[in-house]
Amino acid sequence: MQRLVVLAVAACTLAGMVGPSTARDPANRRPSEKQRVAAADEAAINEVVIGEPVRYKNLTIFPVTSKVPNNADLYLTLDEGLKAGTVQVFEVGAEPTAAGIDLPQTNQGSQRRANRAGRAADQPTPFLDQPVAVPGAPPANRRQPERQRAQPSRMPNAANDDPFAAGQQEGAEVNRLMVLNRSAKPLYLMPGEIIYGGQQDRTIGEEAIIPPSKKPVPIQVFCVEHGRWAPREDAETSQALDRLAASSDRPLDAAARRKLAEDAKQGKFVAHAGSLSKGGRVAVQEGKGQQEVWDKVGEANASARVVSGSGAFTANYTSPKVLKQLHAYIEVLQSPVAGRKQVVGAIVAINGKVESVDVFQATPLFQKLWPKLLKSDALDAFAVNREPAAERPCTLSEAREFLRTAMQATVQEKSKTEGGLVVTKRESEKVMSFSAGMGGGMSAGGEGAVHSSGYSK
Repeated sequence: MQRLVVLAVAACTLAGMVGPSTARDPANRRPSEKQRVAAADEAAINEVVIGEPVRYKNLTIFPVTSKVPNNADLYLTLDEGLKAGTVQVFEVGAEPTAAGIDLPQTNQGSQRRANRAGRAADQPTPFLDQPVAVPGAPPANRRQPERQRAQPSRMPNAANDDPFAAGQQEGAEVNRLMVLNRSAKPLYLMPGEIIYGGQQDRTIGEEAIIPPSKKPVPIQVFCVEHGRWAPREDAETSQALDRLAASSDRPLDAAARRKLAEDAKQGKFVAHAGSLSKGGRVAVQEGKGQQEVWDKVGEANASARVVSGSGAFTANYTSPKVLKQLHAYIEVLQSPVAGRKQVVGAIVAINGKVESVDVFQATPLFQKLWPKLLKSDALDAFAVNREPAAERPCTLSEAREFLRTAMQATVQEKSKTEGGLVVTKRESEKVMSFSAGMGGGMSAGGEGAVHSSGYSK
């Protein structure tokens, strides 16, 4: 029986198949399940190297490297796809651009008339300042199995309670978007990634792989902008895009920003805005529901002392005051970690306490996602950089113990997500961790673990 190994980095993958054990079950002369898992955990610990830390102020990063090089660039990232124009993300009901795209075959005119006639008693109330519960949201502390996940809810415009008014996308949903991958590679989506645009900013809701196709694929998302359900004004979008692009390797000119602002009005998501901070990422991966995600967004905004009229998490990454603080962390920590030979992950400590770990399928995937993760780590560190513990160092032995605890935690459940990924959740008294692998297998060549993450409680 094959098991997903959490946070393991094997020769050509994050984890390896467990071979025959020397300890045998007397009843059938085969290793017991407990023995196989224990052997896999120990093998994984021996196959990963945790490097000496890099530190700036109260944020400490321990690079995680694989003993055997893995430089296979198998996956496209969301940031890459949006910049290249080979990936489109849009509201349900919005039209993707470009020819040769297979759209669902529906009678849109008849459906529009039926929707208009049927909306009344069952239509949600206008989305103003109060949270709207997502029907069937998963209970706290438990991730819903795939077959029991809630149907996404829909919301009308705060300024106009007719959801089919001009400028809005008919059928748009809070917790579901459409993704079209027209590139030559599978697209990897990481939980907690934030996309900017549409009716409201969203975050990716689960580990997913979107293969190249001419057909849009629905994905699970969460709202990270509590008070908007309408297109932004062009000037606001243009300013935000300018600030989001300022720290990237591809600044946008005025014409490009205008074009993206127009696309955003049509229900498209036009930029990758980084990643949620730790609290939001945990809420997303645990599947606690939309309200919990909103709560964590509110906490992050309050901690960073940012003001957003719509409660958008992206305000943290477009505020000049906050960006100045984050760039100080990024300038010191980004390159020394990403430039490590055979690096595939990082362990993060804030105020002397290990908070999280992320390990990826290969060095290229980590290097592409590291800037987004580091920005969110810097945001968490900035929020507590004046606490008494800010100067406390974190030791290499503490980082190793955290990784060992996460890898040896008890398997709680498994769930299957888009693209054939199987996500295994583990939990101990101190740590919660998740590992996403292809088809339950651990071999290389695209079938191994793509991403593993762990969080302190």
